[in-house]
Amino acid sequence: GVAVWRCGGVAVWRSGGVAEWWCEPCSEFDASSLRFESLWIFKPKKLYASKEFKKIKPYVEPPKKKKPKQTPDDEKVVAAASGSGFFVSNSGDIITNHHVIEGCNVVKVNFKGSALEAKTLAIDKVNDIAILKAKIKPDKVYSVSNEDVSLLEDVVVAGYPLGKKVSSAIKTHKGVVTSLAGAGDNYSNFQTDATINQGNSGGPIMNQKGNVVGI
Repeated sequence: GVAVWRCGGVAVWRSGGVAEWWCEPCSEFDASSLRFESLWIFKPKKLYASKEFKKIKPYVEPPKKKKPKQTPDDEKVVAAASGSGFFVSNSGDIITNHHVIEGCNVVKVNFKGSALEAKTLAIDKVNDIAILKAKIKPDKVYSVSNEDVSLLEDVVVAGYPLGKKVSSAIKTHKGVVTSLAGAGDNYSNFQTDATINQGNSGGPIMNQKGNVVGI
């Protein structure tokens, strides 16, 4: 409970009736005490407890306001990730990596400054490949090589590393084939020392003839 005097003095006690703490702006106290409704209240000299004391309700801490969860607008498309891809037909067929589009409800292709929605035609999770289709008629398409790469063969990697954070221009890097097998002796993969960064995923790896030998 709390008792407040007109001078600003305050007494606080627990339900057991023993005064626990008080603050008295007046320098003097009356040593006598007053029994009031089975509670002990210390009385400052020449001052009395407020008659409004009985009307004071027990303090209840107000409930903490919960912050509303921030959810993106349903009509707004939030870019979760970006990658690269390449056309393999004049009808808008695109090859990329499966992990680039995995978990996406909407896939969009940025082509010549426009963002166009693409459909997923097929996926291969084992080889990490996805085939998309967009209403785009590209002027040029990539040819896929029917021959495997050889050790130390020169290759060129193309794509959009780090997305548009660097620039919207395509970027290429040269390298050589350093291994004919990937992790766990997976011979459907090969390794290269060409510089590859986040965003390169799905881009073509070409031989010196300009044919795609890897993704």
